[in-house]
This record gives sequence, structure tokens and C-alpha cells, in this order.
Amino acid sequence: MDNKFKTLYFPKTHAKVLAEQGCYVFICDGNKVPIGRLAPRGYLSATNDPKTVESWDIPCNATVAIACRQSRLLVVDCDVKNGEDGVTAFHHYCDENHIDLSNIPKVTTPSGGL
Repeated sequence: MDNKFKTLYFPKTHAKVLAEQGCYVFICDGNKVPIGRLAPRGYLSATNDPKTVESWDIPCNATVAIACRQSRLLVVDCDVKNGEDGVTAFHHYCDENHIDLSNIPKVTTPSGGL
């Protein structure tokens, strides 16, 4: 089924919500490069202070990034490309090692990755 509706993306809102949840965020351009005036030291400029995020003038085409180590997050990036299915391989690994993925946040990518 083709989705007729595009997802609206408001980077400042997303950054603020993530910061309120304790994530350290910083702002990147569309190519995943930290925006100098908002993240002069890259991920080291990340903050989890919603008031700081609110003060930022974030371009509407920006990307919100999370500083994983500071946020105490482990991220697994599984790709589906070049004939390889990393998502299926990861699920097999988790099944074999009795790792329950039912309660973890997941995001899918346009290429079918996870």
C-alpha cells in the first residue's frame, strides 16, 4: 500500500523532545555534517538541555543527531544493500542468542534498513 501522506518533520521540536527525554542532541545538515554555529565541536557540542535547544535557530532542512555515548545509547545500524540483508542477519543473531527485541525503539530507513 502506497502511503499518500508525507511525515512532517520539525527538527526543533524533535530535538527538544529528545532532550527532554535525556538524549544529548546536536544539529547536522542534510549530509549528516554538524552545523558549525549549532555544533561547533560536533557531537561534543551536544546538549540535553531543552532551553538550549529552544534557543537554537535550526534550519527546517536540518537533521537532529544524538550523541550516543553521552546519551548512554547503543545503536545498531543494519543495512539492506548490495545484495546483503543486515536486518535479517541481525534478527537471526538475536534469535540464536535469545535477545528480545520486542521492547526496543526501532527506526526503518528508506532502503529497508533498521
